[in-house]
Amino acid sequence: GVAVIDIRPGLVDSPMTRDVKKGPLFSSPERVARCIVTGIKKGRPTIYAPGYWRLVMFVVKAIPQKLFKRLRFLRGSPSLMPPTPTTPLFVDLDGTVLRSDLLFESVLWLLRHKPWVLLLAPFWLMRGRARLKFEVANRAQPIIESQPRNPEFDAFLRGEAERGRDLILISASDERLTRLVANHVGHFVDAIGSDESTNLKGHNKLIRIRHLCGDSAFAYAGDSAADLVIWQHAEQRITVNASKEIRTQLANHQPVSRETLHFDIPGSSLRAFWRALRPHQWLKNSLLFLPLLLSHQADDLPLLFAACVGFISFSLCASSVYLLNDMLDLESDRQHVSKHKRPFASGDLSLRVGFVAAPLLLLASFAIAASLPASFILVLTAYWITTLLYSLYIKSYFLLDAVVLAGLFTLRIVAGSAAIGVV
Repeated sequence: GVAVIDIRPGLVDSPMTRDVKKGPLFSSPERVARCIVTGIKKGRPTIYAPGYWRLVMFVVKAIPQKLFKRLRFLRGSPSLMPPTPTTPLFVDLDGTVLRSDLLFESVLWLLRHKPWVLLLAPFWLMRGRARLKFEVANRAQPIIESQPRNPEFDAFLRGEAERGRDLILISASDERLTRLVANHVGHFVDAIGSDESTNLKGHNKLIRIRHLCGDSAFAYAGDSAADLVIWQHAEQRITVNASKEIRTQLANHQPVSRETLHFDIPGSSLRAFWRALRPHQWLKNSLLFLPLLLSHQADDLPLLFAACVGFISFSLCASSVYLLNDMLDLESDRQHVSKHKRPFASGDLSLRVGFVAAPLLLLASFAIAASLPASFILVLTAYWITTLLYSLYIKSYFLLDAVVLAGLFTLRIVAGSAAIGVV
């Protein structure tokens, strides 16, 4: 049997829809759907035949395997109709509407303004991620207005809102912060976020969406692997700033019948990370070679090797501080005429990367320094503490910051002497 459907607009409910094998005419779209799905499950091909006043039927005895697979996409699909302007669109917040993550933004705000509060963070985390987000949101005040957004997707949301589509912001971030973003952006009819007991992510988010729209079709926009479980049930799937791996997973494991849109495809994270390390600043560490040159021992290979190890150690330590400095300066950098283009401030590089990379670079720096004399490690420690204090407090004092910067140049020369054992 071959199921034939006239797909002219307005004829879904037409008596011109018939099952060729069974013969009876019917007007219910639900019966049409059952007919098609039953036919496909039993291996019958399904043909869509457009017509003006009569049905055009094609009897196909042999269908290419690839085409037949594409016809079988309807199995398990909750709806045969494409998404319409009335289909509600649920939109993720972190990484989707915003290019940043409000939890990390809030932690950095506390580290900058109330660092002592973070001593309680392990105890909050012991009670779950939802509790951690709730307590952090109680105390932090990240600036919502300056958060970087995904421009292409933002324009899409504006257009959908103007068409009258319901946009709902739904996020794993704390609900209070979620509502602040929704009010600032202005496209959303509602905002839903995590509370102190429920982390609204993955399956929990899907349950909430189903609670709101029942079995009706919905669309979803997200950016991370945690959103894959929601995309499985969404009629329209939208990725924003999603990695190539996530877009590939979505293409490989989701029904091809459903509309998929991609917005703000990210650039190279590796390039953004390299920029954040500020390798051009490593030239300052060439001062470590000055004692070797002045002592006329540049041809001594063991000492040259020790100086190179010291250079690498200092460079990794400096980059660790640069990452932390850029994360702590997010608020001011985003207001600056040129610094707003820095990787963290612009959203080109995830704050999650910074939280992981900064301590790892510092550990690598001291691990490399372990092969050098203890005096070098002491100088390296003094350098790290001084640069950290400079980033947190000293640079806001006009004269003091110049004195400290001069002292850091001197520390590099002292470190070079310690590395090769020359006083």
